[in-house]
Amino acid sequence: MNKLIVQLSKTGDVIGLLPMAKILSDKGVRVGIMACKPFSDVLDGVSYVEKVVFDGQSWEIEKAVTLAKTLCKDVVVTMTNGKKEDIQKFAYDVAGQTGAVTDSFARESWKLAGMLPDWGRYPLVFDKRNAEREAQYLPKGKKKTILYATKCESSPFPYGELLVELLRLKYPKCNLVDLSAIKAERIYDLLGLFESAHCLVTVDTAHLHLAAAVPSLPVMALIQDTPLYWHGTAWRPQHHFHCRYKDFPRRALELFEAIEDFQLTKRVDPMIVQPAPVKANGNDNWFFIQDGSCHRDAVNSVGDNTHFPMLRNVIIMALMKATSPAQAIILTANGTKLEIGKLAWPTEPSYAYRMIRKDGKDTFFPVVDLFAGTVDFWRKIFPLIPDVVMATDGFWSRILLEIFKMNNAVEIGGVYRNAN
Repeated sequence: MNKLIVQLSKTGDVIGLLPMAKILSDKGVRVGIMACKPFSDVLDGVSYVEKVVFDGQSWEIEKAVTLAKTLCKDVVVTMTNGKKEDIQKFAYDVAGQTGAVTDSFARESWKLAGMLPDWGRYPLVFDKRNAEREAQYLPKGKKKTILYATKCESSPFPYGELLVELLRLKYPKCNLVDLSAIKAERIYDLLGLFESAHCLVTVDTAHLHLAAAVPSLPVMALIQDTPLYWHGTAWRPQHHFHCRYKDFPRRALELFEAIEDFQLTKRVDPMIVQPAPVKANGNDNWFFIQDGSCHRDAVNSVGDNTHFPMLRNVIIMALMKATSPAQAIILTANGTKLEIGKLAWPTEPSYAYRMIRKDGKDTFFPVVDLFAGTVDFWRKIFPLIPDVVMATDGFWSRILLEIFKMNNAVEIGGVYRNAN
């Protein structure tokens, strides 16, 4: 092996490293993953990783590292959970860090391996699937199948029984499949079932990580938020609904709306991005930043009571969802309404001021509510964008306007409105 990754903890954590291993393998690197025996079976589903079983406990990091160094010269520990002193010594110190520096444990593992820029950009691939084993879990008949997983040892969801009861009451004619009750020989034997399902409703567990192998599967993700957002799984473009555990009672109705109405696989150019939990007015190209889906927002970054997202994180999410460098990304302020039929998106960077409509008349208001540019343009200006909250005070808009003007953006007034 040219590189050996030590990841002793849960199956979901091991799954999260597989795209990284595939990237390295495609570059000609022989990569191995050392996992504890109970979590190592998932590695049987891939050909691009050398499976190394650690016959010990997940907290015995020093023992595992000592063994790993007898097998490979290049050993990296991607664990973020364990004895604090061992995580610091064998993970953070080696990476030159005094502690965590990213916004999620999932990203942190990639940072420790020196591959953070590649996180979320490459698919999860299981190339040693077993069709015969998968077939036994495929649904019978033509009923719509909704998968759900509500049990998790490391991140227990407090409303699991309530969620199951609501699903049963709401969808009596659907085939509801409890993934927690399926004891598959290998967890990736569920992929055939995933491919046939209408959607997956899951708490922060291994099934959520496995879903990345089926990007066409709409995922309703219920995400851990204690003690910090950092302990929850990072947002992915297939997360059609993304909700923190503590927000579920407030957002439960949104979950059912999401299950019944989505256009996940339909990608329309341009993409319209807005941090607001409002309806898309029938336009499939709207992408709303849901409460808590940004791993950094005003709640956990500045102690606010409202989930205003951080501007840089919103742009990162839009770039992750984009399908090509030439696709247009239209960023709008909270509550902005667009007259789609009258809108002609320019190919050059542009911005538009607010027009307040009342009784059929528009009045100019000196705040910019819309910024448009291609994926390539947003990537170009991203290093210039400061870490600010995308709140309703307009400061983020004023800053972004100056950056757009510095890059020769043009004004395209009159293309949108704020309805009162």
